[in-house]
Amino acid sequence: MAWRTVAARRRSYGSGRYDEGRRSTILAVELSLCVAWLLGSWLLSTIFASVWWSVASLGTYAWLVILLVRAEPTGAALLLPTLIEKASTFVALALIPFDSQIPELGLIGAPSGCAPAFAVYTAISLVSYVLLFRLLNRNTQGKSGYPLTPLFDRLATPIALGLVAFSGIMILDLLASGARSGFPLLTGMDRFYFRRVFADKGTLYILNLKFVTSFMLGMVVFCLPAQATVRQLAKLAYTALMVMYFLFGDKFFTMLASLSAFFAPYLYLNARAVLQQIGRYAVAAAAALMVVFAVTWFIYSDLGRQNPTATAQRLSGRVVGQGELWYLQYGLGAPVWNWDGEMVDRNIQALTVKDIDIFALRASIGPAFYSNGYAPDKIRTSLHRNAGSVTYTAALEPLGLHTFGWGGLAIMMVIVGFMSALGSAYVALAIRTRSILMGTFAAYVSVQLRTTLAQGTPYVLFSVFSMVWLSVILLIELSLLLVGLSQRRVGQRRPALRAF
Repeated sequence: MAWRTVAARRRSYGSGRYDEGRRSTILAVELSLCVAWLLGSWLLSTIFASVWWSVASLGTYAWLVILLVRAEPTGAALLLPTLIEKASTFVALALIPFDSQIPELGLIGAPSGCAPAFAVYTAISLVSYVLLFRLLNRNTQGKSGYPLTPLFDRLATPIALGLVAFSGIMILDLLASGARSGFPLLTGMDRFYFRRVFADKGTLYILNLKFVTSFMLGMVVFCLPAQATVRQLAKLAYTALMVMYFLFGDKFFTMLASLSAFFAPYLYLNARAVLQQIGRYAVAAAAALMVVFAVTWFIYSDLGRQNPTATAQRLSGRVVGQGELWYLQYGLGAPVWNWDGEMVDRNIQALTVKDIDIFALRASIGPAFYSNGYAPDKIRTSLHRNAGSVTYTAALEPLGLHTFGWGGLAIMMVIVGFMSALGSAYVALAIRTRSILMGTFAAYVSVQLRTTLAQGTPYVLFSVFSMVWLSVILLIELSLLLVGLSQRRVGQRRPALRAF
């Protein structure tokens, strides 16, 4: 019987290795086919102009995401906010060629190869992301674990209660702000106008850091071994905050990013199980998409006062904004290699400027490079009046193409993938250690990193002022680690002393 058990185990182990090798081979073959399709579709789109190349790029992006999930499911779970932002860009690039109006640039869309090209550079960033995240994630999964995790587990319920109470304070602040000046959704007020004119600093912080709040509450619900009642209260608090975000004018992709932050701990800890029951989760995701889209449609319909045609036109005008800068820069073209020294120098200078919004607007760096140079007079005047509080979006790849050329952009996207992997590895470490403090820091750094990588604004994350905060975070993390290690050594010595 024992011999049969060992033999069975050997067969099972060998079969497991065979299945794993087979899956790796299939994934490698599929990745090769995807690369061939990426390059071939880009080449063909430059020869045979058609709107369908942009539509097909939506499928290409879906293929890339599926490959990412299969290759590194835990990494894909933590990259979900970025994947949603990229999806919005691909949707925009699919709509633009259908003679879509681009009011922020005074253009009308036409067929081009911009969407297949964007897919190529997105693939470069995703491959580099997977390579580094897998390395970091494996090397930080030590057997001994984080020394303070047992303490965090014992204090899980009071910590969770504190976060729920803090969320309640934020909800009350948002209610008070809405009562004073009216909720943008209900009054028809532009959300950026509200933030610029009526919102105080507390309200602005709550609205701008919704990713951090969502992630913290997600850790309470899915990570901390707190009492079930407290976890239910955290779910209610997050639901109430989602309602508040809608009332303050946040829309489709912003709300999806918030949802992904909340569920990130669950998806990271249960990535394999989610893959095994992907059908059920796909239905839940589709339901969430329908709810968010319905609310977004209601917002753009002016609370139901506009007819469907007017609503669709208004919504499409906003959607194309996610891809308008790449469409513009692709049409302008670029050499294979380039170095815009003046642009680089202005970005370096911005690292030491405190009032960065005004400086970026005047120096034409970040999205302001396009608003100052290519926006119609009316739009440009409005953006200047907003003093940098409202900008164009998805500017990283266009700025990289302009500054460094096609080859330089490829190198830049490799670096972008590496930076995203570093941010995700930090978030993964916070989830595994069940440290709310580390989770708060990791989520904050991720927000700053995503802003930098989405907008092409290195001064957001790497300014001397941001580096001070990052240094403080590093100092706190190292101090906690040293305290935990010292406590572990003390705990290891006590049994030895008792034995002596």
